[in-house]
Amino acid sequence: MVDIDIIFSHLLTAGIFVILSISLNLINGFTGMLNLGHVAFFGTGAYAAAVYMNAFAPALYSPMYWVHFAIGIALAAFIAGLAGLLVGVPCLRLAGDYLAIATLAFAEIFKIVMESVRPDIFGGAKGLRLEVDKLDSHWAFAICVGMIVVVTIFSRNLKRSATGRAFFAIRENEIAAQVMGMNVAFLKVQSFVLGSAMAGMAGALFAWSNYLIAPSNFDLMLTIMILLMIVLGGQGSVTGSIVGALILALVDPMVRYVPEAVGGVTDWRPVVTVLNGIKANPELIYAFLLILLIRLRPQGIFGMHEWTWYWSRRRRQICRGRR
Repeated sequence: MVDIDIIFSHLLTAGIFVILSISLNLINGFTGMLNLGHVAFFGTGAYAAAVYMNAFAPALYSPMYWVHFAIGIALAAFIAGLAGLLVGVPCLRLAGDYLAIATLAFAEIFKIVMESVRPDIFGGAKGLRLEVDKLDSHWAFAICVGMIVVVTIFSRNLKRSATGRAFFAIRENEIAAQVMGMNVAFLKVQSFVLGSAMAGMAGALFAWSNYLIAPSNFDLMLTIMILLMIVLGGQGSVTGSIVGALILALVDPMVRYVPEAVGGVTDWRPVVTVLNGIKANPELIYAFLLILLIRLRPQGIFGMHEWTWYWSRRRRQICRGRR
Protein backbone atom coordinates (compact mmCIF):
# COMPACT_ATOMS: atom_id res chain seq x y z
CA MET A 1 0.00 0.00 0.00
CA VAL A 2 1.46 3.33 -1.12
CA ASP A 3 1.49 6.06 1.53
CA ILE A 4 -0.77 9.01 0.66
CA ASP A 5 2.01 11.42 1.65
CA ILE A 6 4.29 9.83 -0.95
CA ILE A 7 1.62 10.33 -3.60
CA PHE A 8 1.20 14.00 -2.68
CA SER A 9 4.98 14.39 -2.61
CA HIS A 10 5.25 13.13 -6.20
CA LEU A 11 2.33 15.34 -7.25
CA LEU A 12 4.02 18.34 -5.60
CA THR A 13 7.23 17.62 -7.51
CA ALA A 14 5.24 17.45 -10.74
CA GLY A 15 3.53 20.75 -9.91
CA ILE A 16 6.84 22.50 -9.23
CA PHE A 17 8.13 21.19 -12.56
CA VAL A 18 5.04 22.62 -14.27
CA ILE A 19 5.81 26.10 -12.89
CA LEU A 20 9.48 25.78 -13.87
CA SER A 21 8.55 24.59 -17.36
CA ILE A 22 6.19 27.51 -17.94
CA SER A 23 8.75 29.98 -16.58
CA LEU A 24 11.53 28.66 -18.84
CA ASN A 25 9.15 28.68 -21.80
CA LEU A 26 8.75 32.44 -21.36
CA ILE A 27 12.46 32.76 -22.09
CA ASN A 28 13.26 29.90 -24.44
CA GLY A 29 9.91 29.37 -26.13
CA PHE A 30 8.46 32.88 -26.35
CA THR A 31 11.61 34.90 -27.05
CA GLY A 32 13.88 32.19 -28.44
CA MET A 33 16.77 32.74 -26.02
CA LEU A 34 18.60 29.54 -25.06
CA ASN A 35 18.89 29.68 -21.27
CA LEU A 36 20.79 26.85 -19.58
CA GLY A 37 21.05 28.56 -16.21
CA HIS A 38 17.39 28.55 -15.24
CA VAL A 39 18.05 26.30 -12.28
CA ALA A 40 20.08 29.12 -10.69
CA PHE A 41 17.00 31.36 -10.54
CA PHE A 42 15.06 28.46 -9.05
CA GLY A 43 17.79 28.09 -6.42
CA THR A 44 17.95 31.83 -5.78
CA GLY A 45 14.26 31.88 -4.90
CA ALA A 46 14.63 28.78 -2.73
CA TYR A 47 17.52 30.19 -0.69
CA ALA A 48 15.90 33.62 -0.38
CA ALA A 49 12.67 32.10 0.91
CA ALA A 50 14.44 29.72 3.31
CA VAL A 51 16.65 32.47 4.78
CA TYR A 52 13.66 34.76 5.20
CA MET A 53 11.53 32.12 6.92
CA ASN A 54 14.42 31.12 9.21
CA ALA A 55 14.84 34.75 10.24
CA PHE A 56 11.25 34.99 11.53
CA ALA A 57 10.50 31.29 12.26
CA PRO A 58 6.72 31.60 12.73
CA ALA A 59 4.70 28.67 14.02
CA LEU A 60 3.48 26.43 11.20
CA TYR A 61 -0.03 27.35 9.93
CA SER A 62 -0.37 30.22 12.40
CA PRO A 63 -1.80 33.53 11.06
CA MET A 64 1.70 35.05 11.05
CA TYR A 65 3.00 32.04 9.13
CA TRP A 66 0.69 32.83 6.21
CA VAL A 67 1.66 36.49 6.34
CA HIS A 68 5.35 35.59 6.14
CA PHE A 69 4.49 32.97 3.50
CA ALA A 70 3.04 35.62 1.19
CA ILE A 71 5.92 38.00 1.86
CA GLY A 72 8.43 35.20 1.29
CA ILE A 73 6.88 34.30 -2.08
CA ALA A 74 7.04 37.95 -3.15
CA LEU A 75 10.62 38.25 -1.89
CA ALA A 76 11.72 35.08 -3.70
CA ALA A 77 10.14 36.31 -6.94
CA PHE A 78 11.74 39.75 -6.54
CA ILE A 79 15.26 38.47 -5.82
CA ALA A 80 15.10 35.85 -8.58
CA GLY A 81 13.78 38.49 -10.98
CA LEU A 82 16.59 40.82 -9.92
CA ALA A 83 19.09 38.04 -10.61
CA GLY A 84 17.48 37.63 -14.03
CA LEU A 85 17.94 41.35 -14.64
CA LEU A 86 21.60 41.22 -13.61
CA VAL A 87 22.22 38.27 -15.93
CA GLY A 88 20.00 39.44 -18.78
CA VAL A 89 21.48 42.91 -19.24
CA PRO A 90 25.12 41.80 -19.80
CA CYS A 91 23.95 38.96 -22.07
CA LEU A 92 21.89 41.20 -24.39
CA ARG A 93 24.38 40.99 -27.22
CA LEU A 94 24.75 37.23 -26.90
CA ALA A 95 22.63 34.72 -28.79
CA GLY A 96 22.46 31.01 -29.45
CA ASP A 97 25.36 28.97 -28.11
CA TYR A 98 27.09 32.00 -26.56
CA LEU A 99 24.03 32.86 -24.47
CA ALA A 100 23.70 29.21 -23.43
CA ILE A 101 27.33 29.14 -22.27
CA ALA A 102 26.94 32.43 -20.36
CA THR A 103 23.81 31.28 -18.53
CA LEU A 104 25.36 27.90 -17.82
CA ALA A 105 28.34 29.69 -16.28
CA PHE A 106 25.95 31.69 -14.09
CA ALA A 107 24.39 28.44 -12.82
CA GLU A 108 27.81 27.08 -11.87
CA ILE A 109 28.77 30.38 -10.21
CA PHE A 110 25.57 30.21 -8.18
CA LYS A 111 26.46 26.74 -6.87
CA ILE A 112 29.99 27.83 -5.97
CA VAL A 113 28.72 30.93 -4.15
CA MET A 114 26.18 28.93 -2.15
CA GLU A 115 28.84 26.40 -1.19
CA SER A 116 31.54 28.87 -0.11
CA VAL A 117 30.00 32.22 0.86
CA ARG A 118 28.67 32.73 4.40
CA PRO A 119 28.03 29.10 5.40
CA ASP A 120 26.55 30.44 8.66
CA ILE A 121 23.69 31.89 6.59
CA PHE A 122 23.46 29.68 3.50
CA GLY A 123 24.64 26.42 5.05
CA GLY A 124 27.59 25.83 2.74
CA ALA A 125 28.00 22.53 0.88
CA LYS A 126 26.01 20.66 3.56
CA GLY A 127 22.93 22.71 2.76
CA LEU A 128 20.57 25.09 4.52
CA ARG A 129 18.21 23.53 7.05
CA LEU A 130 14.72 24.94 7.50
CA GLU A 131 14.30 25.99 11.13
CA VAL A 132 10.50 25.88 10.99
CA ASP A 133 8.37 22.83 10.29
CA LYS A 134 8.05 22.14 6.59
CA LEU A 135 4.73 22.30 4.80
CA ASP A 136 2.76 19.08 4.74
CA SER A 137 2.75 17.58 1.26
CA HIS A 138 -1.03 17.94 0.77
CA TRP A 139 -0.98 21.61 1.83
CA ALA A 140 2.04 22.30 -0.36
CA PHE A 141 0.36 20.58 -3.32
CA ALA A 142 -2.83 22.62 -2.86
CA ILE A 143 -0.79 25.84 -2.80
CA CYS A 144 1.16 24.64 -5.82
CA VAL A 145 -2.05 24.07 -7.78
CA GLY A 146 -3.12 27.63 -6.99
CA MET A 147 0.25 28.94 -8.16
CA ILE A 148 -0.02 26.92 -11.37
CA VAL A 149 -3.43 28.45 -12.10
CA VAL A 150 -2.09 31.98 -11.56
CA VAL A 151 1.07 31.37 -13.62
CA THR A 152 -0.91 29.70 -16.43
CA ILE A 153 -3.47 32.49 -16.68
CA PHE A 154 -0.72 35.11 -16.62
CA SER A 155 1.29 33.33 -19.32
CA ARG A 156 -1.73 32.77 -21.56
CA ASN A 157 -2.75 36.42 -21.29
CA LEU A 158 0.85 37.51 -21.89
CA LYS A 159 1.01 35.36 -25.02
CA ARG A 160 -2.10 37.02 -26.41
CA SER A 161 -0.96 40.55 -25.52
CA ALA A 162 1.08 42.96 -27.64
CA THR A 163 4.12 42.19 -25.47
CA GLY A 164 3.74 38.46 -26.08
CA ARG A 165 3.45 38.98 -29.83
CA ALA A 166 6.60 41.10 -29.66
CA PHE A 167 8.37 38.23 -27.87
CA PHE A 168 7.43 35.85 -30.69
CA ALA A 169 8.50 38.42 -33.30
CA ILE A 170 11.97 38.50 -31.70
CA ARG A 171 12.03 34.71 -31.68
CA GLU A 172 11.20 34.48 -35.39
CA ASN A 173 13.41 37.32 -36.65
CA GLU A 174 15.18 39.70 -34.30
CA ILE A 175 16.40 42.01 -37.08
CA ALA A 176 12.88 42.36 -38.51
CA ALA A 177 11.57 43.14 -35.02
CA GLN A 178 14.15 45.93 -34.67
CA VAL A 179 13.19 47.33 -38.07
CA MET A 180 9.54 47.39 -36.98
CA GLY A 181 10.56 49.69 -34.11
CA MET A 182 10.47 47.21 -31.24
CA ASN A 183 12.79 47.78 -28.30
CA VAL A 184 14.40 44.35 -28.57
CA ALA A 185 16.82 44.87 -25.68
CA PHE A 186 14.07 45.85 -23.26
CA LEU A 187 11.79 43.01 -24.38
CA LYS A 188 14.56 40.42 -23.95
CA VAL A 189 15.33 41.62 -20.44
CA GLN A 190 11.61 41.70 -19.63
CA SER A 191 11.25 38.08 -20.74
CA PHE A 192 14.28 37.08 -18.68
CA VAL A 193 13.01 38.85 -15.56
CA LEU A 194 9.48 37.41 -15.80
CA GLY A 195 10.71 33.87 -16.31
CA SER A 196 13.25 34.18 -13.51
CA ALA A 197 10.66 35.58 -11.07
CA MET A 198 8.33 32.64 -11.76
CA ALA A 199 11.19 30.22 -11.15
CA GLY A 200 11.88 31.99 -7.86
CA MET A 201 8.28 31.41 -6.75
CA ALA A 202 8.67 27.70 -7.47
CA GLY A 203 11.94 27.75 -5.52
CA ALA A 204 10.20 29.22 -2.47
CA LEU A 205 7.62 26.44 -2.45
CA PHE A 206 10.38 23.86 -2.91
CA ALA A 207 12.33 25.26 0.05
CA TRP A 208 9.35 25.34 2.40
CA SER A 209 8.29 21.78 1.56
CA ASN A 210 11.74 20.32 2.36
CA TYR A 211 13.73 20.26 5.58
CA LEU A 212 17.00 20.84 3.74
CA ILE A 213 18.09 22.52 0.51
CA ALA A 214 21.64 22.20 -0.80
CA PRO A 215 23.57 23.44 -3.85
CA SER A 216 23.49 19.89 -5.20
CA ASN A 217 19.70 20.22 -5.65
CA PHE A 218 20.30 22.79 -8.40
CA ASP A 219 22.57 21.02 -10.87
CA LEU A 220 22.75 21.03 -14.66
CA MET A 221 20.66 17.86 -14.97
CA LEU A 222 17.67 19.69 -13.54
CA THR A 223 17.98 22.43 -16.17
CA ILE A 224 18.21 19.82 -18.92
CA MET A 225 15.08 18.13 -17.59
CA ILE A 226 13.14 21.42 -17.62
CA LEU A 227 14.41 22.17 -21.12
CA LEU A 228 13.34 18.71 -22.25
CA MET A 229 9.87 19.37 -20.85
CA ILE A 230 9.26 22.42 -23.01
CA VAL A 231 10.79 20.72 -26.05
CA LEU A 232 8.50 17.75 -25.48
CA GLY A 233 5.38 19.86 -25.03
CA GLY A 234 6.22 22.50 -27.61
CA GLN A 235 8.26 25.69 -27.35
CA GLY A 236 5.92 28.64 -27.12
CA SER A 237 2.94 26.63 -25.88
CA VAL A 238 1.77 27.03 -22.28
CA THR A 239 -0.34 23.90 -22.60
CA GLY A 240 2.69 22.07 -23.97
CA SER A 241 4.74 23.17 -20.96
CA ILE A 242 2.16 21.69 -18.59
CA VAL A 243 1.79 18.42 -20.50
CA GLY A 244 5.54 17.98 -21.04
CA ALA A 245 6.27 18.67 -17.37
CA LEU A 246 3.64 16.20 -16.19
CA ILE A 247 4.89 13.48 -18.52
CA LEU A 248 8.52 13.73 -17.47
CA ALA A 249 7.80 14.42 -13.80
CA LEU A 250 5.71 11.26 -13.54
CA VAL A 251 8.35 9.13 -15.26
CA ASP A 252 10.43 8.88 -12.07
CA PRO A 253 7.68 7.43 -9.82
CA MET A 254 6.58 5.16 -12.65
CA VAL A 255 10.02 3.61 -13.15
CA ARG A 256 10.35 3.35 -9.37
CA TYR A 257 7.14 1.42 -8.70
CA VAL A 258 6.40 -0.38 -11.99
CA PRO A 259 9.24 -2.95 -11.60
CA GLU A 260 7.91 -3.90 -8.16
CA ALA A 261 4.36 -4.21 -9.48
CA VAL A 262 5.42 -6.25 -12.51
CA GLY A 263 7.69 -8.40 -10.35
CA GLY A 264 4.68 -9.30 -8.23
CA VAL A 265 2.77 -10.43 -11.32
CA THR A 266 5.42 -12.24 -13.36
CA ASP A 267 8.83 -13.72 -12.69
CA TRP A 268 9.92 -13.73 -16.34
CA ARG A 269 13.57 -12.87 -15.90
CA PRO A 270 14.22 -10.77 -19.06
CA VAL A 271 11.31 -8.40 -18.32
CA VAL A 272 12.29 -7.99 -14.67
CA THR A 273 15.94 -7.37 -15.62
CA VAL A 274 15.02 -4.68 -18.16
CA LEU A 275 12.67 -2.92 -15.73
CA ASN A 276 15.26 -2.98 -12.95
CA GLY A 277 17.82 -1.53 -15.36
CA ILE A 278 15.45 1.31 -16.22
CA LYS A 279 14.76 1.85 -12.52
CA ALA A 280 18.49 2.24 -11.85
CA ASN A 281 18.91 4.59 -14.85
CA PRO A 282 15.69 6.61 -15.41
CA GLU A 283 17.62 8.89 -17.77
CA LEU A 284 17.15 6.14 -20.36
CA ILE A 285 13.46 6.99 -20.49
CA TYR A 286 14.23 10.67 -21.04
CA ALA A 287 16.60 9.82 -23.87
CA PHE A 288 14.06 7.46 -25.44
CA LEU A 289 11.29 10.07 -25.27
CA LEU A 290 13.57 12.69 -26.82
CA ILE A 291 14.57 10.41 -29.70
CA LEU A 292 10.94 9.42 -30.26
CA LEU A 293 9.85 13.05 -30.23
CA ILE A 294 12.54 14.17 -32.69
CA ARG A 295 11.57 11.35 -34.99
CA LEU A 296 7.77 11.70 -34.89
CA ARG A 297 7.04 15.33 -33.93
CA PRO A 298 10.09 17.62 -33.83
CA GLN A 299 7.97 20.71 -33.08
CA GLY A 300 6.69 19.14 -29.85
CA ILE A 301 3.31 17.74 -28.90
CA PHE A 302 1.47 21.07 -29.20
CA GLY A 303 3.96 23.04 -31.26
CA MET A 304 3.23 26.72 -30.60
CA HIS A 305 -0.50 26.12 -30.12
CA GLU A 306 -2.71 25.70 -27.06
CA TRP A 307 -5.37 23.06 -26.46
CA THR A 308 -8.06 25.65 -27.25
CA TRP A 309 -6.65 25.95 -30.78
CA TYR A 310 -7.28 22.26 -31.46
CA TRP A 311 -10.73 22.51 -29.90
CA SER A 312 -11.72 25.51 -32.05
CA ARG A 313 -10.30 23.87 -35.18
CA ARG A 314 -12.31 20.71 -34.49
CA ARG A 315 -15.44 22.79 -33.95
CA ARG A 316 -14.89 24.61 -37.27
CA GLN A 317 -14.52 21.28 -39.05
CA ILE A 318 -17.76 20.02 -37.53
CA CYS A 319 -19.59 23.21 -38.55
CA ARG A 320 -18.29 22.89 -42.12
CA GLY A 321 -19.41 19.27 -42.25
CA ARG A 322 -22.94 20.20 -41.23
CA ARG A 323 -23.13 22.65 -44.12
